[in-house]
Amino acid sequence: RELVVAIRNATGDASVRNALYLQAMTCQRTGEVIEATWGEFQLDAKVPTWTIPRARMKIGDPSRPDQVLHLAPQTVAWLKTLPKDKSGYLFPGRVERSFVTSESVSKAMRLTLGMKDKHTPHGWRSSMATLARGAVDKDGRPMFAESWVEGLLDHLSGDAVKAAYLRKRDVDGIGRVLAWWVGHLGV
Repeated sequence: RELVVAIRNATGDASVRNALYLQAMTCQRTGEVIEATWGEFQLDAKVPTWTIPRARMKIGDPSRPDQVLHLAPQTVAWLKTLPKDKSGYLFPGRVERSFVTSESVSKAMRLTLGMKDKHTPHGWRSSMATLARGAVDKDGRPMFAESWVEGLLDHLSGDAVKAAYLRKRDVDGIGRVLAWWVGHLGV
């Protein structure tokens, strides 16, 4: 939570700071976050989503579906405050029609936020996965199916047979994990 507050209050490039913030809230890879365009977001839909095109994902296998994330209400409210420019990117770079660089995001985490050797932008993914796998409800049962956590991370099952039969992700379950995560961050 302290790191999330530090990101929100950091000085410097607003696009870099905002990219770090979205990455914290969605646990997506740096490349997927920095290249996000406004056209990928359906913020006013009944269930607000961010659809990340498969071609831009680390695993660009066209036989796999795009990554669809149900966004937490806090994430949607924050996204609606961001300015839009003619580039179409959420996090425009300094060069016209470009986006911020992964190096600038990493550098901000290391230097501006003082996280060198402590946390990386990609670390949100492992932090969320560790905490979500250990989260239990009041009856002591796991709150989330393993497939929901792995789906949020865009991982396939380690079991090749299971992976071959997994054609559809549980987008609602992934959304439950994201809503819990954003609440856990205190956003």
